[in-house]
Amino acid sequence: MRSGRERTRVMAAAGAAGLVLALAGCGLMGSDSNDDAAATGQPSAPIVSDSPAAVVTTAAAAPLRAADFTLTNSSGFTGFSPANGATGADAGAAPFAALASCLGISAADATDRSTDRAESTHLTNSGTGTTIWSDAQIVSAVQFDRDTGLLRHPRFADCVTAQAKKDADAAFLAKYGADGVFDAEAVTRDDAPLPAGALARTSVVVIAGTANGGQAQLFYDTIYLGSGQVEAQLHLVSSVDPPSEDLVSVAAAQLAAKLGQR
Repeated sequence: MRSGRERTRVMAAAGAAGLVLALAGCGLMGSDSNDDAAATGQPSAPIVSDSPAAVVTTAAAAPLRAADFTLTNSSGFTGFSPANGATGADAGAAPFAALASCLGISAADATDRSTDRAESTHLTNSGTGTTIWSDAQIVSAVQFDRDTGLLRHPRFADCVTAQAKKDADAAFLAKYGADGVFDAEAVTRDDAPLPAGALARTSVVVIAGTANGGQAQLFYDTIYLGSGQVEAQLHLVSSVDPPSEDLVSVAAAQLAAKLGQR
């Protein structure tokens, strides 16, 4: 068993060691060579390197911009010219909220909570009666999973068809007047192919009779794409014939390339 004097020496040594560590941590003590200089009363010379100090920098990732994932008027759009598109807070919004009631889900379960959204310029070809544009949204992983799940909902295509009829009714009313069209009917085009890189496609034609004995029709095609935090929808509306599949392929390929899927 240690005597009181021995315990005192041990505690003193421990205290001294603790003080040394504390001073070293504060930068108040140098290396062993500096200890020798301190013992002779001479100041120690700082160690200077001829090599420049290495500076490590990490550039912050730039935030994603929805506008970077929208359609632009490039090659493959011969005969198209810019036209006015949608404006306002809902421009570029995902289309799922309008389908919530039909899908049997709450509005909250289909709300677009994107942090950024954008709508491209509408491009119109008066010869073919086709207008094409796209929307894009920057979303969370949770919303991306939710929305891709809605694309697989068993009623999704039917609900898109019902919404297309509402849109066509409004367009017919604006063009022909209240008594100008009748018996509008919406039909799903099941034979429309899915472009490479796309998640889903809906294709609907709405046909109505006109008061002068003719026929009015509108074709609505939407191609859904997405990757990571980005969702995009390619829209084509035609009044003469279904949109050219070459046009659909070129436009979808442009968006898929921007999404990094090809």
